[in-house]
Amino acid sequence: MIRRLWFVAWALSLFFSLLVAAGAQAQTAQAPTSPNPAPSGAQATAQPAKPPASPINTAEIVARANNSVGVDIEKKIKGWQQELSRLESDLQKEGLRYSELNDFRDKLQGVRGEIGSFRTHLEPALATARDQVGLLGPAPAAGQPPEPDDVARIRADRTYYLGVLTGGQKEIDSANLRIDKLVDTIQDIRRKNFATRLLQPVPGIYSSATWSRVPDYVPSATYRVRDIIAGWWGGLDDQDEVLLVAFEAGLLLLGLAVAAAFGTWRLRRRPSEDVDQP
Repeated sequence: MIRRLWFVAWALSLFFSLLVAAGAQAQTAQAPTSPNPAPSGAQATAQPAKPPASPINTAEIVARANNSVGVDIEKKIKGWQQELSRLESDLQKEGLRYSELNDFRDKLQGVRGEIGSFRTHLEPALATARDQVGLLGPAPAAGQPPEPDDVARIRADRTYYLGVLTGGQKEIDSANLRIDKLVDTIQDIRRKNFATRLLQPVPGIYSSATWSRVPDYVPSATYRVRDIIAGWWGGLDDQDEVLLVAFEAGLLLLGLAVAAAFGTWRLRRRPSEDVDQP
């Protein structure tokens, strides 16, 4: 009797052991195919990556900068750069005349006037752009939380806009420096031409060849005198004042001539008046 009970208990324990083992094996086989595995460790705390901000429209920003200034900034800058490059090339030629140097100087003044007009339209827009960037405050430093996407996009837009206008201002300063150098080059060429013409040897006054060739020298001498006077006149900064002084001197000479003529006439009539008196 006791042996039977022991055998039944052993069979039941074996049956339960097999049942538990089969259940554990089935649970292990279903675990890899589970649709929603439980997160653990670093996977449970990981956050999805933040999508990058949309890029700015640089073409639209450049067009807006052009509208604020009133001209195509890039086209305007290229225009006067090409003109200055051409003048630099022309000034390297030999034997430039005073009339040509005057034309070059007038063209440089024209370019400077265009640059000045461009500056008057650029500076207000540039000041406004700087104020708009300043309203955003400083950008977050390294290690600090990034700013919101809309703020970052506005900052990028305004910074690029400011860069376009700042680039125009730098080109203005660069062009003015080039103009100053070209003006100095023109003045140096004038001085060299004047010294060359002044020190050029002239045939002796007692030479028969000198007087025999006088008619041939008249046109060239006239041309040289005209060039010297034109160069002197073109180098004057106060031409209006010189004209005024010349006009006043002419009036003074005219008055002296009239007074001298009247005095001479009076002196000639005085002896005849003395003879007629009894």
